[in-house]
Amino acid sequence: MSNEWCHPELKRGEVFIGNFDVSSFKLCNWKTKRTGEQAYDEEHRPTCDDRFPVFIQRSEIEATGIEMDGHYNVNLDRYIVPDYFARIEMDGSITGE
Repeated sequence: MSNEWCHPELKRGEVFIGNFDVSSFKLCNWKTKRTGEQAYDEEHRPTCDDRFPVFIQRSEIEATGIEMDGHYNVNLDRYIVPDYFARIEMDGSITGE
């Protein structure tokens, strides 16, 4: 098991993919996506902005061919995932179509 920080709202079989605002979440086409309540910053402190955490099922990410290596938090900003969205940026915003 990984020693990295895990979002406290993470459920079994899920991966935290970032903090999103409403418009970015609507563009996110992962079938298993779900929102959480409290967003956290890079230092794991609660944020007070309009973003919320987003989680997806680990199996859905793995089906795209992205290797997980036991991680529960995934920085997908380095991956381009066709048919889902063009790119997830570091802040959770999505660019492209």
